[in-house]
Amino acid sequence: MPSGFAAAQGDWTAEGLIDFEGSLEFDTSASSGILQILSDNPSGLYENQLEFSFPVRFVKGMVREHIEANVGEINPIDPVLGGSWYVLEISFTADSSVLVTAEDGHIQSRFSADYVIDESGVVSLENILSVP
Repeated sequence: MPSGFAAAQGDWTAEGLIDFEGSLEFDTSASSGILQILSDNPSGLYENQLEFSFPVRFVKGMVREHIEANVGEINPIDPVLGGSWYVLEISFTADSSVLVTAEDGHIQSRFSADYVIDESGVVSLENILSVP
């Protein structure tokens, strides 16, 4: 589980709320998770611990789930001999692009696409092109 520290962006001794800044970097295939923030608690006493939890969404996991669930409709090539497409590999090639390799049991297909995630978390693919 990744962890890190955040630094005060102002006078940490001031009363009231102040801004903090930090970053976490990690690789996950999950589409969602919980960000848990704990205050510094030198006393070690439970009653002095402040804790905040926020739901978070992970773009790559959301896109991966969407492609795996819908590869039959997304793939620009029809499967052969009544097969069904399943994903072999998804590579994230740019800020909002993917390269997908799929197979139907008889042939392989590769296609690229740009992904968009709207404000409600719905993933859609655009500019889907077969790749030789």
